[in-house]
Amino acid sequence: MPSLRAHRLLRACILVASVVAARQASAQQPPPQYPPPQGYPPPPQGYPPPQQGYPPQGYPQQYPPQQYPPRGYPQQYPPQQYPPQQYPPQQYPPQQYPPQGYPPQYPPQQYPPQQYPPQGYPQQYPPQQYPPQQPPQQPQPQAAPEPDVPTHAPKFALYVGGRINYMGFGNAFYQDLDTGNAETTGRLVGNGPTFQIDIGARLAKAWIPYFFAEYGLLSKGGYFEGTDASARTTFVGGGLRHLSGDPDSVTFIQDLSVGLRAVSVARGEERFTMSTFEWVRLGLGAEIRLHTRFTLSPLASISAGAMNDAKGTVGFNFTRPDAFGIDSGARPKYSNSGRETVEESRPYVALMIGCGFHFDLLGD
Repeated sequence: MPSLRAHRLLRACILVASVVAARQASAQQPPPQYPPPQGYPPPPQGYPPPQQGYPPQGYPQQYPPQQYPPRGYPQQYPPQQYPPQQYPPQQYPPQQYPPQGYPPQYPPQQYPPQQYPPQGYPQQYPPQQYPPQQPPQQPQPQAAPEPDVPTHAPKFALYVGGRINYMGFGNAFYQDLDTGNAETTGRLVGNGPTFQIDIGARLAKAWIPYFFAEYGLLSKGGYFEGTDASARTTFVGGGLRHLSGDPDSVTFIQDLSVGLRAVSVARGEERFTMSTFEWVRLGLGAEIRLHTRFTLSPLASISAGAMNDAKGTVGFNFTRPDAFGIDSGARPKYSNSGRETVEESRPYVALMIGCGFHFDLLGD
């Protein structure tokens, strides 16, 4: 134990002495001298010399020049001497390497010979067997569809068609010269259907001059009840129609026509016929265009006239004695002179209502 304590005490004394000596050495070392920077002017004359250890204020301190290596050159250090290390050479089997810059040479590999086509040529394959293909059937040429033309009225066309009407007469035809009474239309003929044929031309879409022929099957009048009598009428002439509105769809019709009107009554072999020139027949209706070539035209008409001519005679279903008391049978008495002229005619009225159908042919 005494030796261990003495040893520790000795080490502490040595450590204290080394610290004290290092501080004294650092206190006695003079401060380093640095060269004055270039570009500063020398101190002016007349100032007191600088105090020892303190440079004058405002001037750089004077230090002894130090030797530095020139700028831009590397510092020169003495080469260090190291003993060369000796390594025993390693023993490897000699290896054969190809010269640098050439691809390595490998021993050729032994493969069974294969036949390849030369480069740059297509490869040859055995032809494949496919079932024969049937060429596709060419579609049958079809005509190009016609363009859809909107329904319109031709500007010029041949106007052909017909009309079905139902008609009746009113008022009277003539005055009986025997009795002095007006023979009304209902005593001779009744109402019935009529059929009409038209042919004309459409001009500028809206004007239609035409010719017509009408035939009507009328019922027998009151004078022929219970007999086999029959009545009929005919009307042949011409007319003009005008369209007011859009002729391509639905438009208003004004129809004006004239012609020869005849009304006849037949009983057995006897026939009584009256006729006249009917100066006016006015019709109002509409034209409905269903197709460029086809129209419907409902129409109502009224006509008037007076029977001027007559021929033949027919017996009524009752007897009438004459002025001498002889019963010669009742017959129409329209003329005293025996001429085919109605001496005492009366005005009549004919009313018709029906629908027509017409085609526009040979037009644009």
